[in-house]
Amino acid sequence: MRLGTLLLVLFVGLPAVNAQTQAISNEERLQFGTQPVKPFRIIGSIYYVGAVRVSAFLIKTPEGDILIDTGYKETAPVVRDSIEKLGFNLKNIKILLSSHAHQDHVGGHALIKELSGAKVLASEGDAPVIATGGRPHGVNVVKIDGTIRDKQEVSLGGVKLTAHLTPGHTKGCTTWTMVAEEGGKKYNVVFMCSVNINEGYRLIGDPAYPNRAEDYRNAINRLKELPCDVFLGPHGFFFNLEEKVQRMEKGEAGNPFIDPAGYRAYVARAEKSYQDQLRLERAGQ
Repeated sequence: MRLGTLLLVLFVGLPAVNAQTQAISNEERLQFGTQPVKPFRIIGSIYYVGAVRVSAFLIKTPEGDILIDTGYKETAPVVRDSIEKLGFNLKNIKILLSSHAHQDHVGGHALIKELSGAKVLASEGDAPVIATGGRPHGVNVVKIDGTIRDKQEVSLGGVKLTAHLTPGHTKGCTTWTMVAEEGGKKYNVVFMCSVNINEGYRLIGDPAYPNRAEDYRNAINRLKELPCDVFLGPHGFFFNLEEKVQRMEKGEAGNPFIDPAGYRAYVARAEKSYQDQLRLERAGQ
């Protein structure tokens, strides 16, 4: 299976400034938000049910399922179809979580909640954006059923997910961790929230987010401390989705998603980008 070329372009989660920009944004949503990836099991009870451009992860439990992220609003039908192709029932989703409140990750929440009846849980920093329709971020209005605090655990059917608040990309950016079992072994899984610095973001002097630089620094430091065997994230190119799927299809020994080195390398690149951006802003460029 070819997934197509994954573009290493950061999504700009801000409103369009003109019609041309809006048209490009719509084209991107249709191309990358609706191009499906053949759904598959990653490790343990974790399945990939997202699109080429944006991730969605289904976690199966005996008492119902947990879904992390839904992509754009146009991605929601892709997520639904992927879950059904795996032989699962959308109505088994009991809890709907998110990495962060940008439209390419929570835009599909409204439809998935409507179809499944799942409870939507969100971090305190991102919940207001999602609940009010998130006009600055372009998501649909979603009823929030509960808010998540730092280090809070979300448990269902013997599966325990822990929230690690890693703000900066958004005020409520949340990295989730859990333990997966495979072949009699246990693996630390990290569903990383984004630490990319989007176009238009300023680390210093943003009245809407005056402590963004500090939050980014703390988020990166926190990610460096997390134990990670399996590295996942809100965009496939974060964790080399295409390459790893191809390796699985070739029947290579071992699970390519067990990639602690890839995780450390990604965090190191994010830290360098942060430091470079901070230097530029401090120099007045």
